[in-house]
Amino acid sequence: MLQSPERCTNVHRMSAEFRKDGNTGFIKIDGKLSHGPNLDDFRARWTSAVASGCTQIIIDLSKVPSIDSSGIGNLVRCKNAVVQQGGDMKIVGARASVLHALSLTRVDKLFEFFPDEPTASASFNSKK
Repeated sequence: MLQSPERCTNVHRMSAEFRKDGNTGFIKIDGKLSHGPNLDDFRARWTSAVASGCTQIIIDLSKVPSIDSSGIGNLVRCKNAVVQQGGDMKIVGARASVLHALSLTRVDKLFEFFPDEPTASASFNSKK
């Protein structure tokens, strides 16, 4: 007799935290940035940030172990949306695995990478 497969209940769900300071939005992601509910959560955060008037967005990828093509596409869409509003987007803390995925798809050239939030924030001011 076949038994029904057990559901996996320990799947790690990505979290995305958002905070705003003036016109700068900070999005911190914890977990895989890949197709599915994780990506929906990230998309909701950055679209909300842009809609709320953030023209400078810093995305912290320090706790993102991997990213797929859907996640990469969303980073590109976020960057484009902010640029269309006259702003820019920076990435902080990207791990080697994420940087590798971005370089394989050649979109790494679209982004500026920083080790931490203070450095990324300061780079917005240095361009003025």
